[in-house]
Amino acid sequence: MDFLELAQIPLCTEGAGFITIDGQNRKLFDLSKLEASVELKVWEKRPLGARMMQSRVTGGAGTGTLSVYNMTSDFFDAFEKYKKSGVFPAITIQAYNDDPATNIGRSEYLLTKVVLKKIPLIHIEENKDETDPVDIDFNFGGVEGIETFNKPTDY
Repeated sequence: MDFLELAQIPLCTEGAGFITIDGQNRKLFDLSKLEASVELKVWEKRPLGARMMQSRVTGGAGTGTLSVYNMTSDFFDAFEKYKKSGVFPAITIQAYNDDPATNIGRSEYLLTKVVLKKIPLIHIEENKDETDPVDIDFNFGGVEGIETFNKPTDY
């Protein structure tokens, strides 16, 4: 194949997410969008006598954004537990992308040690016929690739 086949690009609408808060697992039925990535921490230096900079990976940081419709108290309940005990409940997010129209298979990741940076409480707005999702930025301290995409068969 000399070009990318559009039919092999997985649609981002073909997937789902699940969240576990303090041991309670549920589907993210209120999910609008989920993005997660690992940002690499890189040490850059130009050694003596060299003309070019060199780089070395020294670590990584997991970051993401969860866009949800504010229709459950799960995140507030987690915050309430934190307020009362000083310990924020453990959170994991598991999500997959699986477009049956492609031949690349499924991609699924488990994000662990998730720390939410914002807890949505209320959103009221005049002259609005629909509700916008709330963006919640988060960090995660671990990631496991449960399943990753295959190369396209014509690759």
